[in-house]
Amino acid sequence: SMPSYTFSKGATHVSEGKIKVEIAFSTESKNYNAPEKLVAFVKILPTKVNVIWDNLTFVYDGKSHIPMAKCSECEIEINGEGINAGEYIAEVYSKNPDYEVLNSKIAYTIKKAQNTWCDSLKIGISYEGKAPSPYAKAFCGETVYSYYSDKELKNPISAPTEKGCYYLIASVPESENYLYLSSEPIEFSILEILPVSFVAELGSDSFFAMSKISSSDINMYLINNDGSKRPLTLSDVEIKYENGNSFTTKDKSITVSCLGFEKTFYVSVSKSIVKLPLVLPVIYDGTAKMPTIDKSDLYTFEFESARNAGKYTVRFTLTDEDNYAFENGRDEAVFEIQKAPITLEVDKKGKSYSIIAGTVYDGDTLGEEYYTEDGVIYLKISNPNYDLTVIPFESEKSGKYVWIVFIICLALILTAMSVYIGVTQRRRIAIAFGNIKSIVVNKMADISKAKVEPNKKTRKETEEPPLETLLAVDELHANTLISDSLAKNLLTNAESPIVTDGNKRYIVNIDTISDNFGAGDNVDINSMKEKGIIPKDAKYVKVLARGVIDKPINIVANSFSLPAVKMIALTGGTAKRAHTVSNKQNKK
Repeated sequence: SMPSYTFSKGATHVSEGKIKVEIAFSTESKNYNAPEKLVAFVKILPTKVNVIWDNLTFVYDGKSHIPMAKCSECEIEINGEGINAGEYIAEVYSKNPDYEVLNSKIAYTIKKAQNTWCDSLKIGISYEGKAPSPYAKAFCGETVYSYYSDKELKNPISAPTEKGCYYLIASVPESENYLYLSSEPIEFSILEILPVSFVAELGSDSFFAMSKISSSDINMYLINNDGSKRPLTLSDVEIKYENGNSFTTKDKSITVSCLGFEKTFYVSVSKSIVKLPLVLPVIYDGTAKMPTIDKSDLYTFEFESARNAGKYTVRFTLTDEDNYAFENGRDEAVFEIQKAPITLEVDKKGKSYSIIAGTVYDGDTLGEEYYTEDGVIYLKISNPNYDLTVIPFESEKSGKYVWIVFIICLALILTAMSVYIGVTQRRRIAIAFGNIKSIVVNKMADISKAKVEPNKKTRKETEEPPLETLLAVDELHANTLISDSLAKNLLTNAESPIVTDGNKRYIVNIDTISDNFGAGDNVDINSMKEKGIIPKDAKYVKVLARGVIDKPINIVANSFSLPAVKMIALTGGTAKRAHTVSNKQNKK
């Protein structure tokens, strides 16, 4: 009989690897011996199994996809998931090493998704001149708009802007995960832009007669059917006044029209203001004078020609009193013939005189009257047409000692001034004293010369002291060195008026001008305004004496005090009178 055998425990799982096994044989046969013990190695191989795969095709939806598999023999694990559209490999593994999957790998597909519209294609009303603004939104991708001029979509065009009928398709190109998407064509039209309403606004409802609406008075525009605004100018509209081509005081409204639209405004119209023209003064010259007045269609004027110096009235009459009125109700102006300046010198005996400046015109005579006061012969002349300056003759007796008395008086005055003014004015006193000292030395030399040569007398013995230029001078010394009559002769008239704006009268002191301007400067009302020493509303300025002037300055003003004229002249400057006119008068 066959032998039987026994063996120790062998391998039961693949994971155990090779295991040594001893086999022992035994037999009950009387004819045979049992084989010897055997030694063998045992290894368990995995059991071959197959899985059943399920659903190997997917559609992209933004999520992770992996095919499913089933196995009845063992538990399995699947790897190889995909997200985007494309081809992928999935692989399955047995969780138990005792089993081996034969069909462990398989290919599967994620297909591109069909794109869809989130917002369907829309297009609003379009107007000429502008490209249409369609709108459509797909689930994926940017929308592309295609335009066609025909319904069959055979003639593609760029985005249209002209009036007409067109067709539109919205599409989204194919992408990595989505298929091409296209909308149905829709028909749309581009309409002509037309105004639908008219807007006009007046900045003010108050106007002056004979004026017209200006671009700054009114704001106008049309509102179009596309909602846009078209600004208008005065040339685009028609303005109708009630009584002519401009406002009159009888007007109560105006009408503004454009392209069939019309709007009426109620207004208030007042008279326009007319300023009297400038009537400049003239100097007497012995002939009849007539004022020079700017002509205008707004007014007429009446006056009588005049020969003598004085002030005369010019009367104005408006040509349209319904629509115009004179400023401040004034309809009269003053025409002035100013006196002619003459400077006379009396001879040393006081019996006759000579004209050293100015002219006595044909047909005129100067009324003469001589009188003596304190040993000095004076000549009084009266003629209303002349502004007379007389240089009197001084007798020999009084002339000998006048400069000695003058020096003594100056010494007393300087002493009193030094006590009164004090330490703060030392510099100005020193300047004035130095100037006066120079004059006194010269005069003393003249007196000494006169004593040595008493028979050599000249015409200068009866004149004012010669005008010498000083470094600095104050009012006290100026009055001592120059007489009022000479100061009047030194004050001259400017060649032309000063143009400036303002309506107030002011005074300014000579030391203020000296402190703010340099030597040789030309000063008038406008330069004083620029320096801030008089207000901007000044129209009339009078210059007064105060303090010290220490440089030559040329000053033009409306009026001067005589001491101020003396101070200006003594330091080498000039003083000139001038009228002032406004900018508006100057333009007229």
